[in-house]
Amino acid sequence: MKRKIVIILIFFVVFILGFQSYNLINYNRTLFNSVINKEGYSLQSLGKQPIEFFIKPEWIPNKSEVRKKVNQKLVKLHNTNLKLVDVTNNEWEMCFNMTTTYKFNQKEGKFMYIYLLNDDDTVTSNMSQHDYVLLDNKNNEIEMGSMGSGPDSDFSFCLDPENQKQILDGFKVKYNGFYLYKFTKND
Repeated sequence: MKRKIVIILIFFVVFILGFQSYNLINYNRTLFNSVINKEGYSLQSLGKQPIEFFIKPEWIPNKSEVRKKVNQKLVKLHNTNLKLVDVTNNEWEMCFNMTTTYKFNQKEGKFMYIYLLNDDDTVTSNMSQHDYVLLDNKNNEIEMGSMGSGPDSDFSFCLDPENQKQILDGFKVKYNGFYLYKFTKND
């Protein structure tokens, strides 16, 4: 009998924690959407926000790996978390896939977003290979291949096979594709 009660209590605690986590994630998503859609919030662009991060050698898949799960936080700045989710590898390119999450204060704050939020409520994607500078451990520039964005503020960049030898010891990424915004809740 005591064992059943303990199991029910454990189940109940896990359920409550899961429910709270879901609500927090859903709350942040709803708040984020309200801010970028200017629903009850004023939004001000503060210009471009450059960031830098390092891709460690152990996150780079070997030739036989098709996908390497990484899930490592790279940058935490202005209520924005940038995480390397995984690295995909095939015969024509190796892609580094990023996701962006947010933790907002309800009243005001700053955040980084890869899209330009225009005053007329349109959104512009200005992604360019010029937003990226990839450097090997000797500060030699590495030529980038393709890139992509979405959903939301997620993005990826890829390297062609002939450039992958330069990254075996890890590499630095200088990224200038984020826009910095300041938001304030309207009274």
